Amino acid sequence: MFFRDAIFINNFIIISTFSKGIIKPFDKKNLLNSISKTEALLVVEDHQKRNGLGYELSNFCLKNKPVIFDNLGLND
Repeated sequence: MFFRDAIFINNFIIISTFSKGIIKPFDKKNLLNSISKTEALLVVEDHQKRNGLGYELSNFCLKNKPVIFDNLGLND
């Protein structure tokens, strides 16, 4: 798993990229730090959306730091 530094564009858009090949171990501290900067989370999955990383991250955010969220991937 890795996080890239946030990029500020015109002082309006904050982009932080995160890549994770597997769900465990889950780096909660860095995820909270990243979504606290952006107040949003977009997950792009290369497979079905259900029961994947997007599900885990949306559940985590709902319980810890509610943010704007969307999950892009294949529908069942």
